[in-house]
Amino acid sequence: MNLEQFGILVRTIREKLNINQKELAKELDVKQTIISRLELGKGGTIEIAFKVIAYFQKKGIRSHMIFFEPFDEELLFKDPNQELVSQLKAISTLVQKL
Repeated sequence: MNLEQFGILVRTIREKLNINQKELAKELDVKQTIISRLELGKGGTIEIAFKVIAYFQKKGIRSHMIFFEPFDEELLFKDPNQELVSQLKAISTLVQKL
């Protein structure tokens, strides 16, 4: 993943969270222009990237899925425990039919 791809990812997640660049910048204690440059793939630091990822994680984004290839927005928001419960219910139903 390069900086441009990371920027697109940040914008996509930010928009899914229904916050604007100014709000994200305030949460991260940075200037809005830093968020803009990051989303455009024109700059940023590893410190900013970690701040963004940590913030997204606090908002329920599964941080390890951010770098999953190919990128799938749905995977970011899925609760792995809920998925497991659904699978166990399906298995239980099949077992009861035996």
